[in-house]
Amino acid sequence: MVTFVLHTHLPHVLHHGHWPHGSDWLCEAVAECYLPLIRMCDTLLDEGIRPGITFDISPILCEQLAHPDFPELFITYCENHIQLAKADYAQFLLDEAEPEIIAQAEYWIAWYEEALGEFRTRVSCDVVGALRRLQDAGSIEVMTCGATHGYFPLLAEDESITRQISIAVSSYQRHFGKRPRGIWLPECAYRPAYAWRTYLPVYAYSRARRRAGIEQLLRKQGLEFFVTDEGALSASKPIGVR
Repeated sequence: MVTFVLHTHLPHVLHHGHWPHGSDWLCEAVAECYLPLIRMCDTLLDEGIRPGITFDISPILCEQLAHPDFPELFITYCENHIQLAKADYAQFLLDEAEPEIIAQAEYWIAWYEEALGEFRTRVSCDVVGALRRLQDAGSIEVMTCGATHGYFPLLAEDESITRQISIAVSSYQRHFGKRPRGIWLPECAYRPAYAWRTYLPVYAYSRARRRAGIEQLLRKQGLEFFVTDEGALSASKPIGVR
């Protein structure tokens, strides 16, 4: 059996400039990933085929996509790229460029015009709402991730991991109207239950003490499954079952 699980996370770039690591990064993800994927899912449904894809969207990314300032930013992003492509097209004509070069400019004009049109019509300027629509129809499943994509095995306190999970669940409920069933572990990093201590000169953590396994903390938040790296399981050595 093959399972398609698509994971996306972006740091908080909204209101932190535009380029290269500002809101353009977020707009690029919508234009080049989410809109084509949502279009594909709708096309499959129109053909009577259930997509059956699992999407994972990190809470930080979800909050940015759902932010009221994002639609106008994305519309401006597409309009700017359309104008840039049109300027290239005009310049290529003046330069008597090769036909395939001119065709590239024409392609990007049409591509961004289509992205802008789909954002306004297909998803009604609401990417998260479109994913919720597909999930409510039973065609896809949406998972969550750690609230800030914190690396669970390196968080010294179980409470820190619990907060990462509980905030993620709360964010998911607010945007999708239900609790998530699954979670993508940040960096797919799993940590079993064991007596842990640090080897760094930090007195509070210098003595070994029992820490819960990730699965125990997830279960307390009602999560049923998680995604981890295959190596964490295939290279592990069972130490017994109680």
